[in-house]
Amino acid sequence: MSRIKYPAVEEIITTNKRVLEVYRAKKADKHELLGTKHQIQEIIEKAKRKKGDIYIKSAVLLKELTISHLFASGNRRTAYLVTNDFIYKNIKRDIEKTEEEVEIFKKIRYRDISEEELAKWIKNKKNK
Repeated sequence: MSRIKYPAVEEIITTNKRVLEVYRAKKADKHELLGTKHQIQEIIEKAKRKKGDIYIKSAVLLKELTISHLFASGNRRTAYLVTNDFIYKNIKRDIEKTEEEVEIFKKIRYRDISEEELAKWIKNKKNK
């Protein structure tokens, strides 16, 4: 397997900015980093250290970016797009977006889903 391509801190911050420009959900949405660049780097490092395939690593990214609340707005949208980009860069496929994501993100928010369950869900999503 070729070397895994992880997102950079600046890519994640730029994704949040882009999310709020393109997919603005509320008037009050604004691009503001509440956490630190170091916290973002720690999430990336956690994904790198996680034993397992691309799906378990993507589950770490999705879960940690969602629950860490690093941005003032758009945390779930940012986490979804960063994870989708991560999967695409590594195995050339997308996570198909369906209404099922609402339930998955609720489980993530309430810490009701394991990384293994999340990895399985990501792996079983169909190509677009």
